[in-house]
Amino acid sequence: MMSTNPKSRSCDRQIEECLSQFNDKVDISQSPLPPPKHPRHKPQGNEPDA
Repeated sequence: MMSTNPKSRSCDRQIEECLSQFNDKVDISQSPLPPPKHPRHKPQGNEPDA
């Protein structure tokens, strides 16, 4: 979400430039996360009881 404020846009651009320098450590499309090993016992946040 980009702001309309010129200073915010400049800051957003600088952040994107910094983040683009990092290399991806994992390719999600090739090795997706495995299913959880244990079920959650307690609902999290505002999640209804199952």
